[in-house]
Order: sequence, then C-alpha cells, then structure tokens
Amino acid sequence: MGLVRDIGTAWRRGPGVWRDIAVAAWELALANIAFRRTPSGELPLLRTADADTPLTAPQRALLERVAYAVPIMGLRVPWRSDCVVQALAARRWLARGGIGSAMCIGVRNNEEGFQAHAWLKVGERIVTSGDISTYAELPPSRLKPGLFAR
Repeated sequence: MGLVRDIGTAWRRGPGVWRDIAVAAWELALANIAFRRTPSGELPLLRTADADTPLTAPQRALLERVAYAVPIMGLRVPWRSDCVVQALAARRWLARGGIGSAMCIGVRNNEEGFQAHAWLKVGERIVTSGDISTYAELPPSRLKPGLFAR
C-alpha cells in the first residue's frame, strides 16, 4: 500500500519529481557500487566539504528535492541502500549543485546492541537518515576504518 501511495504522490507532483526519483535511483546505484568497491579505510566518509556556506534559492530547492527523493528511493531499489549508501548518493548529487555537505557517523548502544549510523548534513539540516536523536555523533578523530560492515 505504501508504494502505491508514493507512486500516486509522485504522479501528482509532476514530471520534475519523476526526474528526481530517477536521478535518486541512479545516484544510489553509483553509491552502492562505490561502497562495495572501495576499501572501508578509503571511503569518503570522513572528508567534509564546506557545509555551512549560505545557499542560494536554487540550491535550497535542490537540497529539498534530494532530501525527498533519496530516502524514498533508498527504500525501493533492489540493492543495498542503507544509511551509508544514501548519504554517499545525496552527497554526490548535492556536490554537482555546488552544495557542500558533511558526512556524520553516530553510535548507540541499546537492548539491540551496538549500532552505527551515518547521515548527511548541510549546515544543521539533516538530509538523509531521518531521526538521529538516539545516536551520539562521533568526532572525526574517533572514526575507524571498517565501522560499517559490508
């Protein structure tokens, strides 16, 4: 039922959203390939761009489009598109629009055990990964290769 609702929503929003959905699927595919092929110590997780530069109106619009399309498609593509892949995909798409972003890694330890999570930020705006309130963000100096299993 959720897929039918999402297709209906995208249909009503028009061709611009359809294009964004297609671009999101493409970016997720490329990010998945990059994630699988790159040794974990070399992933661009720790490098941050200038994510605090004021955005122009077109850049703010792109940011909102990416924040909408990547998570929706991340749930629907048939390949791995978890938090790291979504953040990598959104980061690449935003960079093409001249938008700097920061990859963030957080951890939590609860009844389910130790869990790591990644998200992408532009300024204080969380672009991917939804609610991060239960995660403690790690400073880049504390991040180790292999934090995310493949």
